[in-house]
Amino acid sequence: MIASAVADEQAGITGAVNKLVIWLVDPARFPAIWIKAVEATLAHARRQVH
Repeated sequence: MIASAVADEQAGITGAVNKLVIWLVDPARFPAIWIKAVEATLAHARRQVH
């Protein structure tokens, strides 16, 4: 889902990543280790397209 959101933004869909990440890093839903993994995955995905 993260890679797809990054690809969507690269294709011009504004805010695709933010809409997903807001949910994926919600500490009321997920533990800190999950949030760190999401952040690392997002950073990796963004580096792949730049």
